[in-house]
Amino acid sequence: MAKTLSDQVIVITGASSGIGLATAEQAALAGARLVITARDAQALQQIAQRLHDHHGATVLPVAADVAVRSEVEAVADAAMERFGRIDTWVNNAGVGLVGSVLDAHDEPSARRLFETNFWGSVNGSLAAAARMRRSGGVLINLASILADHAVPLQTFYSASKHAIKGFTDGLRQELQAEHSPLEVVLVKPACIATPLIEHAAHPPGRHPRLVSPLYAPGDAARAILRAAQHPQRDVEVGGVAALHSVAAGVAPQLLDLAAPLLVERQWRDEASPGSDGNLHTPSRDSHGRTLGQHPGQRVHPSVYNRLAEPAGGLGGLFYGALAGGAWLLAQALRSGSERRHDASVPAAPRRG
Repeated sequence: MAKTLSDQVIVITGASSGIGLATAEQAALAGARLVITARDAQALQQIAQRLHDHHGATVLPVAADVAVRSEVEAVADAAMERFGRIDTWVNNAGVGLVGSVLDAHDEPSARRLFETNFWGSVNGSLAAAARMRRSGGVLINLASILADHAVPLQTFYSASKHAIKGFTDGLRQELQAEHSPLEVVLVKPACIATPLIEHAAHPPGRHPRLVSPLYAPGDAARAILRAAQHPQRDVEVGGVAALHSVAAGVAPQLLDLAAPLLVERQWRDEASPGSDGNLHTPSRDSHGRTLGQHPGQRVHPSVYNRLAEPAGGLGGLFYGALAGGAWLLAQALRSGSERRHDASVPAAPRRG
């Protein structure tokens, strides 16, 4: 049976900024008891104090690198020791890497990205499952719309999100096979206006940027906390995410056609000497901020998610309409391709 947030103990990784911080803020406001984790112990202490002062929240900060299994286990142990249980575990920690794999392949950076994004989610999921598979609760893994279809220049990032999706789906099935009451949710946000892109590793040239439209971190936080109370298999954040998910399933060739446009749109005009970002060390200038710096870009509320918030709301109808439209377009494209192929094949000579 779903618990209200005020009755929950929630663990959030990557809680020092962006979506993780926005989720912690909204959960604290709703009365949840929190365990927040990130690499920077000082930043976590400050955030925990702020949440307590502003919302009266009970917050346990535990510094950890999610790429290190023993440190994630220590977070779970601390949560159990302090609160006696975990109701929702949110694997949100992640880092970014932008650049062509053909021209600027950086294997150490790519491996570190996978250690954080993929193995961090694996470590958190297994720590949560070990403590929740019998008692139940909700495990929420943050992927991305890029888990369904990659984009150029974020190839390694996209691959890490594909891996999270595959792991999450497989773990869900294993838990279902043993009739575990632990629910597993995959959240796939569109471009969220967090500080992540500010600290994405990139080669010398220009600063990377997100592709508009950008959605507010609060929209992602609301979707996560709604899933904590009413879990569902997959949750998209942003109307673009819903459209992207459908198109990736029924008409991936449409998304492939956009690749040349996406290459240029992922770079700002400002020159950059290149950076390792926050792959190896935390970037303190973003701690305590949910919003990132996105010059010349507006942040939009997600109408799609607002419609989907009430149980049985209009979001499902919107999603269904998108699916139907994308399917029809895919059929038209496939039919046109077959006609062009038939026209290009010479007819067999007639006999007689």
